[in-house]
Amino acid sequence: MLILRAPLLLVAALHTHQVPRDTVPPEPVVIDLRIGRITGTTVQAYRVRSEVLLPLSQFLQLAEIRHRLTPDGRLEATVDPGNRHIVIDPRSDSMEYGDHHVRIEREFIRFEAPELYVGSERLGDLLGLMFVVDWSDLTATVVDPSSLPIARRLRREAAREAYLRRPDGMRADVTLGLQRPSWDGVVLDYSLFSPSTDPFAGSTYAVGLGADVGGGSLEMLGQSVGPAELGRMHVDASWTGVWRENRWVRQLHLGDVPSSGPRSRALEGLAVTNAPFVRPSLIGSLRYAGSLEPGWSVEAYRGGELVAFDSANASGGFAIDLPVRYGENPVDFVAYGPFGEIREFNRTYRVLAELLPARRFEYGLSGPLPAAVIHLQRHRQSRSPLRCKPPLDGAGRPGPVLARFAPGSHAPVRGARGQPQ
Repeated sequence: MLILRAPLLLVAALHTHQVPRDTVPPEPVVIDLRIGRITGTTVQAYRVRSEVLLPLSQFLQLAEIRHRLTPDGRLEATVDPGNRHIVIDPRSDSMEYGDHHVRIEREFIRFEAPELYVGSERLGDLLGLMFVVDWSDLTATVVDPSSLPIARRLRREAAREAYLRRPDGMRADVTLGLQRPSWDGVVLDYSLFSPSTDPFAGSTYAVGLGADVGGGSLEMLGQSVGPAELGRMHVDASWTGVWRENRWVRQLHLGDVPSSGPRSRALEGLAVTNAPFVRPSLIGSLRYAGSLEPGWSVEAYRGGELVAFDSANASGGFAIDLPVRYGENPVDFVAYGPFGEIREFNRTYRVLAELLPARRFEYGLSGPLPAAVIHLQRHRQSRSPLRCKPPLDGAGRPGPVLARFAPGSHAPVRGARGQPQ
């Protein structure tokens, strides 16, 4: 009886003793690893239950993430922007990605020199990615790779191609030729200020009139001087002609015009110049040269818009022609390495408004009209008009006028430039 019981106990012990599931060796498989619709490759992987263990070094190489795998299986990588570090050690029960930690079971991480294999589901939790595994087609695909360096590089290349095509795409749908009618439409502009305490006597007003006359622009502006009850009005009138294609005369001003020169003032006369009526904000280009490691590329942005880019040559040098405008020109530079590295720096260029583009000549001439007359307007207290003509000098030309008023007098003086003094 005892002899028969011993074999039965041995068989029962063999049936009751089960091998732990985490000691079951993974099944080797060959699978197609894809980064969205960007790229892919066939790799050696392992299957544990329904999850695939992906070769981490080959995945990071496809994603263009720089990494380093030590002989004992510890993997260290860096992801830009942010310089976030990835640390995965087969002897640890957790993985690190910056401040983010993900726990990993022993069966879902495997090191076989020279490769470290990690489960796709745990790897997706660590990097914020989603892997779709299809065992019927033997594929493992990253659904949305937009956060990976390879996707950012492709977006930069698409932006550069769009930047290069931009001159061809910026064409006007309708081009209107320059017209110079002898008489055209009229524009009227007015304003009225009336205080509540004295709406009529204390009010002020201004009336402006503009029209196309003689192939140019005629402008007239009349405005009250002081309260309306004084009955005084000041009128400015000017005519402006513009010839954009003329090399020597591009602007002509007659009447109440600003003088030329660095210290402009108003005068009654004429002004002529070859300066453009609307000066372009772009003054030219400035060459910026620097050095990086070979294989790097650099982009220049102004206001978030790509304005130039270049790639480092075999010696690491690069040069960019930056468009500069009048005033402040802040430029942000972003350099990209071959494995997603990012470096950022900026420069600011200042262009004075008095500067002209290279090999450009401009002039400006202005002066009073020959028959300028100084008028002293009516004095409200005396209610009599007072007119004064300048005395003539020895050559018969108008000379200076000096007028004085008694204390308390408020009679305005119209100077030789047509402005109330």
